[in-house]
Amino acid sequence: MVVLPLGCTTQAIKPVPSDCANVRGKLFNSNQSSTWIDQGFFGINQDGVGFEANLGYSVNADYGLETLGLGFAGGPSQPILENQTVAGFASKSPFYMYVILPILY
Repeated sequence: MVVLPLGCTTQAIKPVPSDCANVRGKLFNSNQSSTWIDQGFFGINQDGVGFEANLGYSVNADYGLETLGLGFAGGPSQPILENQTVAGFASKSPFYMYVILPILY
């Protein structure tokens, strides 16, 4: 889950911190990606099932498929992972920063 640019506007948070993008863990703008494949807006949980559903979270997110590289900023990205599910949110609650979800097989 990543924070969308709308997450650093007065529509999402008042007052907007001067270093909002940094304190929220950077922003993700799907319009600047050449590999983003939009899947639409969906809730992170429904009918008590989903991400942290037991905590009562009710957040909508823009889901898409993206190509990701694992590595450090400015360094080589290895491996490259294609068609990874990414969910973008803008609200300040319940998540203020991006969230990395483990994938269990």
